[in-house]
Amino acid sequence: MNSSLEDCKTLIKAVIENAMSDYIKLQHPANRKKKYLQESLIVATAMFFDKSFRFTIFFNSDGSKMSLQDALEYSIGYSSVASIKFINNLLKEMETYWWEKHFQNIKIPNDVSICGRLFFIKQYAEQQSKEYDNDKLLIFLNKNDKNKDRVFINTSLKIMVDLNEIEISEDDFDKLSKSIYLFIKVNGGFLTENDTAT
Repeated sequence: MNSSLEDCKTLIKAVIENAMSDYIKLQHPANRKKKYLQESLIVATAMFFDKSFRFTIFFNSDGSKMSLQDALEYSIGYSSVASIKFINNLLKEMETYWWEKHFQNIKIPNDVSICGRLFFIKQYAEQQSKEYDNDKLLIFLNKNDKNKDRVFINTSLKIMVDLNEIEISEDDFDKLSKSIYLFIKVNGGFLTENDTAT
């Protein structure tokens, strides 16, 4: 096989893989403080989600600029159905990356307003028998738990569901809690005037 053809396929694959890495890792604003990193995220987002996106340096045999679909078909042999799976896998990889990345950027406040009620956060050296008390307006957290930010978001959501008498399956609740947690985490945290150290 023509080595220049293989080199071109390898280059296209590398560009796509780099864009995947940018799309995943640059989601958090702290990772894109420089203008070129912000631009890299915008380009990666356009590449994967804007159907009108075209590469400026990769061309089809008819001279037209390649779309992502064209690039995937040419370099990896992906069909249009496989390309949809490719995007879904990219989104799963992004979610997994940020779910497994343990860093504390969600600041746990001293108190938090939930459905008009001011709950106070009590941190203990070990897990308490319950997560919250609606009557005393308390949320209990284990300050030594590296996942206490997840527990805080999960417990706050449980309180919202409880106070609003929302019926939701355990599976749907877990999906919603994870989505909200990642939304807050990846977008830069939960900041208040009186942050407590986490």
